[in-house]
Amino acid sequence: MKKRFLLFFLFIFMIVFHPECKSKSYKIEIKKGIKTIHNFKPVWKNKEKIKLKLSKKINFKKLSKRPWDFVQDKKGNKYVLIENFGNSLQKYEIIKFDSNWKYIKKFEKKRGDPYEFVRARGLIIDKKSNVYVIDNGTMAIYKFNPEGEFQGTIKINYSSERGRILSSGEIVLIGRSFYSKRYGILKTENPTMLIKINSNGEILKKFVKCKKYNNSDLLYLANEIDFDIDEEDNIYVTFEHQNRIEKYTPEGKLLFSATRILNYEVIHKTLNKKYFTEFPKLTFVSLDISIDSKKRLWVTTFKKQPESQGTRASTLMDHKILKFEIFNSEGILLGEIPVPVRFRKKRIYNTDLYLIDPYFEMSIYDYKIVSF
Repeated sequence: MKKRFLLFFLFIFMIVFHPECKSKSYKIEIKKGIKTIHNFKPVWKNKEKIKLKLSKKINFKKLSKRPWDFVQDKKGNKYVLIENFGNSLQKYEIIKFDSNWKYIKKFEKKRGDPYEFVRARGLIIDKKSNVYVIDNGTMAIYKFNPEGEFQGTIKINYSSERGRILSSGEIVLIGRSFYSKRYGILKTENPTMLIKINSNGEILKKFVKCKKYNNSDLLYLANEIDFDIDEEDNIYVTFEHQNRIEKYTPEGKLLFSATRILNYEVIHKTLNKKYFTEFPKLTFVSLDISIDSKKRLWVTTFKKQPESQGTRASTLMDHKILKFEIFNSEGILLGEIPVPVRFRKKRIYNTDLYLIDPYFEMSIYDYKIVSF
């Protein structure tokens, strides 16, 4: 009897921990300690497990303001990065609201503050509710306390507009350096994907491996990414033009890489131009990634390719050809739901999903995530 029990336990152990684990929905391969998850279909199948319910639409268009990014602190206070396109003397500003979107204050630039926003695009918030503005034009990060008082500048020598801050206070940024006639940035041989820096801007780590292309323009443009972090500082990356989702430790160690079945083939072609004012002929796979309170990954994924490829605004904001794919924290595809409106960037805080549209409605949509 004891021998039978040991054999049965060994059999179960081999199934669970075998380097190649299969199910009807996915297959897991383990090579050199790294997992690769091949998703064939959602685990939830066609069952509706999640629904989005519109809670509020915050419209800035009537105020001649364009929202570019948004963050929220632990009290629910909200900070919106705004670009003014009316008669305002200040091109960019940060507006603070309470948890119910009631106006609190505007971060005012005081005389002598050594900063001037040129192309502010991203916001980061730390555990003390300090707000950081990432300016792609000046290649700098500007820090403010929750009351809007300027705290200092972190210089960076690369193009970036998206970042997150770890529990340690270290900042992780998408950092690239490439030639662009429009922005005057020099190209290097190896583009950097994610960069971890300290509060002084010193580089601590560079990670995320680029896919190699013979054409240097594709090397940069086909390796575009977005990322988010969970409460334990794990880092999740999605590739905009590759069928690839990855998880890293806070130290930059790769834990898994995941793929899923797409309705199209991933093919990239160049336009043979020295620079791009529009996108080359790239296959669009995903736009961004966000992590919810249950550590589920929300990846905005293309259901099909755009009919025409123009500017980023016109090409990437057709919500009818997009879907939200929802993965668990180990890269297994759970299910998918429709994208309700056009947007450029999304954020998730607790059970709220925020969609930011700076181009069309110039609004932020606040959706409640309802789980069944």
